[in-house]
Amino acid sequence: MKKISRKNFESLREFNQLEEENLVKIKGGAYYYDFEGKRLGTIGNSSKLYFVDKSTYDQFKAFNIEVFGTSFKDVSESTKIAFIKNFFPGADVSIFSIEEVNSIAYIDLFNGALYFSSDFFTWRNFNDIVDVINHETYHYNNHVGTKDEYSAADIVALELETLMYQLNQPGFKQTSEHHQNIFKAQLVMQMQNAGWADEKINQ
Repeated sequence: MKKISRKNFESLREFNQLEEENLVKIKGGAYYYDFEGKRLGTIGNSSKLYFVDKSTYDQFKAFNIEVFGTSFKDVSESTKIAFIKNFFPGADVSIFSIEEVNSIAYIDLFNGALYFSSDFFTWRNFNDIVDVINHETYHYNNHVGTKDEYSAADIVALELETLMYQLNQPGFKQTSEHHQNIFKAQLVMQMQNAGWADEKINQ
């Protein structure tokens, strides 16, 4: 397990100092995928996620117009799973959608199974969606099966490590302001769980 020290939180202090104008995101366009979960390309500047067939996408691209496609929520379960598995290349990942979960997503640290709340699939912002998936990818690649049992302190340490990784990824700055605010609240909560006093967190 990687060590979490005070200097690891320099990024949080920088994050606290971001002014409102710096939270304006780089727009990568609307992201289009086919119904097998394969990426087709981007058009426009909305950062939305759409699913269409390739011939439809080619027509949109030819005229360089961003047109609605099928939402993440409305595609089949197999398409949702295929899309998520793009971020777990070569891994045999079990993915489940469940109604009742305390967080938007979580991973079983013993068998690597991934669980996403039904609310997750109502999201439309591609960058927010991928940021959550990347969080679970980090757990999958670094934490699954590393111990026979995990204490509450272990879980907090693993979550802090993963959140700090997430914060320092280039794609994080492209997520929505709403997503970043939720992330910050989660990070502060885990730091408090780890025993960091409020005054240390805000330094």
